[in-house]
Amino acid sequence: MSYYIQDRNHISVEIQIRLPLSSAAYWCRHHTMRNSSTKRKTWTVSLRKSIHRFFHPQYITSAVMLILLAISSPSIPCVKASTMAKNPQIAKPPHVLMIVVDDAGVQDVGYNASPESPLRGKTPVLDSLAAESVRLKEYYVHPVCTPTRAALLTGRYAVNVGMPFPLIGDAISGLDGSIPTLPEMLKSEANYSTHLVGKWHLGAAKAKNRPLARGFDSFYGLLGASFDHYTKKMGEVRDLWKNEAEVPAKEVDEKEHATTLFSREAVKVIEEHSARGHAGAKDGDMDPLFLYLAYSAPHAPLQADEKFMKLCSDVPNRHRRTFCAMMAQLDEGIGNVTASLKAHGMWEDTVVVFTSDNGGYFLVGGFNYNYRGGKSGGWEGGVRVPAFIRAPKRYNFAPRDFRGMAHVADWMPTLMGMATGREEGRERMGDGYDLRKAFRGDEEGGKEKSPRNEALLQLDIFQNTSAYRSGCFKLLLGCPGITELSLEPTETLWVVKDEEEEEKEEGEEENGVRKISPFMRDVEAKLLEWIADLLDAIMSPANNQGIKYLAFLNIALFNDWWTRTSFFNFLNSRYQDLTMWKGTLGEHGPVLDWNRDYGPKIMLYNLCEDPEERHNLAFKKGGKYVVDRLYREMMSIVKDAPLQFAGDLVISLPGERGRNHSEFPSQPFLQEAEDISTFAWVLDRGFHALNRRITYLVHGLSVLLLLTIVWGWCVVESIFEEKRRKREIGALKKE
Repeated sequence: MSYYIQDRNHISVEIQIRLPLSSAAYWCRHHTMRNSSTKRKTWTVSLRKSIHRFFHPQYITSAVMLILLAISSPSIPCVKASTMAKNPQIAKPPHVLMIVVDDAGVQDVGYNASPESPLRGKTPVLDSLAAESVRLKEYYVHPVCTPTRAALLTGRYAVNVGMPFPLIGDAISGLDGSIPTLPEMLKSEANYSTHLVGKWHLGAAKAKNRPLARGFDSFYGLLGASFDHYTKKMGEVRDLWKNEAEVPAKEVDEKEHATTLFSREAVKVIEEHSARGHAGAKDGDMDPLFLYLAYSAPHAPLQADEKFMKLCSDVPNRHRRTFCAMMAQLDEGIGNVTASLKAHGMWEDTVVVFTSDNGGYFLVGGFNYNYRGGKSGGWEGGVRVPAFIRAPKRYNFAPRDFRGMAHVADWMPTLMGMATGREEGRERMGDGYDLRKAFRGDEEGGKEKSPRNEALLQLDIFQNTSAYRSGCFKLLLGCPGITELSLEPTETLWVVKDEEEEEKEEGEEENGVRKISPFMRDVEAKLLEWIADLLDAIMSPANNQGIKYLAFLNIALFNDWWTRTSFFNFLNSRYQDLTMWKGTLGEHGPVLDWNRDYGPKIMLYNLCEDPEERHNLAFKKGGKYVVDRLYREMMSIVKDAPLQFAGDLVISLPGERGRNHSEFPSQPFLQEAEDISTFAWVLDRGFHALNRRITYLVHGLSVLLLLTIVWGWCVVESIFEEKRRKREIGALKKE
């Protein structure tokens, strides 16, 4: 067995332990790695041949201690040896600043926006960082918050950690404690100091689900999905925490935007880390820092300081204008954080990763063109987002547009490789790939070649939706959400691009799919914007987000019903079976249904030739073969996936715990040892149940409206019939 230990002076000691069956024979080999301005020198000394060198004053203490450790315990708790000693690039682990923004689409960051976009130039800090970075152009995430964050911190697809759903309200589930996280591994293998500022959203029902139990040394932020950016409340509950304690109300400035608050807290983390590192350290050396800065913006509610609203005053649509202001405020905050790293001498040794957690949600101003759809859906607009990585010069990541495929799960093996210098195997990193070689453009890797050729984008039985890409082909099953290609908002929030296929008459079919006329799309757009404006007028923006999402989803439901694209089914049997613990994902996962009577729930696109996902190839010649191949690949990835805990499940708890569960959803309300699979679900509560009731209400109102129209028509018809009869009687009398 081989182990290494690296001390603060970057002297790496490797021990090799051999245990023959007859007797235990130990031998050690000691070598050091030191930095030089020109090259690294390596001395390798064999204990058997050159034992006298171990008694050099510089080495004697560490050598004796290591031999004693090896003799006393063959399983000493060190990190397994690897290529760290062989990699000339790694002088010491870099600092890592991981920036995650919430609900920003591909057109929502200046450097990535179209030339005509009003957001162009509104994010100068991010634009400058991107210019120094590898900019990922085929980068995928999951389509909603929780799954993406789970994949980011575990290196696994969300479904493979049992979290493909967003956690809503007082959700009971959390990240599986048996799965190591990125901060845990950075701490144990490279001695990182790890800190989270901002949004967690990976479970809070038990203390062991929270950040400090999952590898972070400190936490300041919100545990849930979103809140009012000023009051820091969702409804009447404040969701702002420092480590394990709720921030006292007297310490919460309700006039300070959360983006400003989180930026300031991030700067404080950097200052404190620098002070600890410089205290007594040689040559200003310090332990590496991992700062996970997960902003709650630009996620709704749409709120920004007046200073940034003025900056975006040229944006015509009011929703898009506020969204622009939130991005500008983020940009200033990120600038303050990077300035602090520079001020404390840490910048030149810092890796910066920037990513959004999912595509933009156009109902509140997000924008994903030229990709179809948006947040919560499996179309490219929901899962393809802006991202870049900026690394110290020694890594040789040439700034450029990188067009190889990448996934959010790849950050864990890539960053672990940068921290340790080792080549990480895919098996150890779950579903993620180490992209260092691809980012360097090594000769054997090719400038644009990525080790990733496939990506599981969504497998959500709650929405009855799956999305999987392999090579150029992308498979969509079920309902991937709103299908339109949206243009930059003008006075109208939702501007739908006229497509070639829409030249057909409304109701005409192609491959079993009806087309919606531009007129009907315009009606949908105005209806959604009217609903959003009405909700903002009668309810606090922080409290109406769920209803806005339900309005959005019900428009998708109407589209799917009319076009026969798929079936958005909140009551599908697979979800119900899983909810009642009747089986595992493998038994109740997505299925291929070629039944044309129900329309093509199966969609296949060639993204290399059709990035806008216009032409469904599933029913073309050879399409079924490709669909079957991709389906088998997708199901092989999730064959060992654990039980899926729906993010909106509500449980019934007696007494005080029941009161806390309903009134204080951010606080732990479950005991650590409680098995959540044994609880009884309250199936008439939660997002799933609420949408079912709203769907029934909409359907009921639709039927009532239809009956009213029929009744009105009958009344009008009877009036005209009576007049006609009277005219006939009058004519007869004259005769």
